[in-house]
Amino acid sequence: MSIRRPILVFEYLLADPAAWRVASESMRGEATAMLTAILYDFERLSDYRPVLLLSSEAARRLSVFGCLNKQTDSIVFEGGPTEWLSKPTRVPDEFAASFIIAPETDGILVSLLRQLQSGPWIKSRSLNVPWTMAQIFADKYQTFLWLREQRIRTPATKSLNDAALDSLCEYRVTTVDDRCDQTLPTSTRIGIIKPRDGAGSDGISLVPMSESQFIRRPETCFGDDPWIIQRFIPGIPCSVGFIGGGPSQETIILPPAQQQMRLIDSRPRYGGGQIPCDPEIAIAVAMVAGQIAEAMGSFSGYIGADMVVTRDEHGVVLAHVIEINPRLCTSYIGYRALAEENLAACLAQSVPCTRLRWKQGVAQFDASGKVHLL
Repeated sequence: MSIRRPILVFEYLLADPAAWRVASESMRGEATAMLTAILYDFERLSDYRPVLLLSSEAARRLSVFGCLNKQTDSIVFEGGPTEWLSKPTRVPDEFAASFIIAPETDGILVSLLRQLQSGPWIKSRSLNVPWTMAQIFADKYQTFLWLREQRIRTPATKSLNDAALDSLCEYRVTTVDDRCDQTLPTSTRIGIIKPRDGAGSDGISLVPMSESQFIRRPETCFGDDPWIIQRFIPGIPCSVGFIGGGPSQETIILPPAQQQMRLIDSRPRYGGGQIPCDPEIAIAVAMVAGQIAEAMGSFSGYIGADMVVTRDEHGVVLAHVIEINPRLCTSYIGYRALAEENLAACLAQSVPCTRLRWKQGVAQFDASGKVHLL
């Protein structure tokens, strides 16, 4: 019988009680759904044994809802993962690997990855993307510059300071009726404002802005600006996941997913999605996903890309990359329901995963982790 080596696993909100208290309900729900899904998949691996870092409140909550079994090896700590990693209660060399889920906000994801990929944790193999890659994609303006440099289709993006944000947000769009209508006249086009380091839909607003207004908007000192504004692309919101194969295997491009988005009080809200998309949409997304994979090169970990699919004036279906998330995404819940193999084995590179097999049918999933196979 092979020895199951310990792998450190945690989700930031569930490991940091202070962060949990200020998180939105949507962020809490997605965090819990992602952690319980990946934990279950790691527990089924023959070569790894997950060790979960949690706050005491999160441990109690997960136990009540049946997300932890008696065999789950847990470390309960109240100071949050940053403090625990700097002064761990277990020897770093004990862990063969680590896998974390964290939001990009306030540099949290990059900071935690940097801790785990250097210093006393360097001998523990990180199953996340390199922190240097996360640093680019955690910053939506840097992501825009990267996509433009790689000649990958993405909406025009400009940075905003707080004063510019205040002047725009008093004109927020509050109706959903026209948001996906691709025949809107130029004079009523919409801009979408986001935090540069935002996660999910938090902090996003839509504002009316014509093409000429967008062009005339000056760039400020983007190195310090906390916000961006993008041309809003009306169309079908989609996403696609990538699992890095490291230096020895190719990157796996997962099937395109169609997202469920709603507009509530001028702010887009993510509600889950379905896999796979309609074939015409999937082809457009897969084509751009191939460009992203080639540009990223070899890496380990999970990455998700959000896109919008539209038709141009000639009727050609095109996918536009909106942002890239250098972490596990909620769509993983749908992928694992359709996959014949354990996707955690691909993340851990325990087995060759060059060609995954998928079940017939459609997986519909919501942001709380509920999945229906149709």
